[in-house]
Amino acid sequence: SPVTARNWNLGLQAQIRRFHPHGSALSSNSDAERGPLAGEVFQNPDLARVLRQLGKLGATNGFYTGSTAEALVEAVQSRGGRLSLADLKAHSSSFPDPISVEYRGKRLWQGPPHREG
Repeated sequence: SPVTARNWNLGLQAQIRRFHPHGSALSSNSDAERGPLAGEVFQNPDLARVLRQLGKLGATNGFYTGSTAEALVEAVQSRGGRLSLADLKAHSSSFPDPISVEYRGKRLWQGPPHREG
C-alpha cells in the first residue's frame, strides 16, 4: 500500500543512516537506497536463506550456531557490541503453555506473562 511503502522508506533511510552498511538489507532494489514502492514485490535473499535454514535445521543449528550466528556476531561486534558465538550457543528458550480466558462466549489465548528479561 502507499502508506506501507512510505513508512518503509522513512524507516529504511533511518536504518541506513544509523547502521550502514547493514541497514540496506531492508531495501528492495540493487542500489539499496529505497524500500519497495506500492505494489512492488519485495525480495530479501539473505532473509530467505535464514528462514530456509531455520525450517531445515531448527533454531539451535539454523540460527544460534553456524553461518547465521557468525554473521550476527560480526554485525554486533563491528558496532562495538560484545555478543559472542558462545553467548548464542548458550541460549535456551522455553515455550510455556499459553493462558486463556473465556470472554463473551469466546476463548481468548495469549502467551503467559514474561518471567525474565
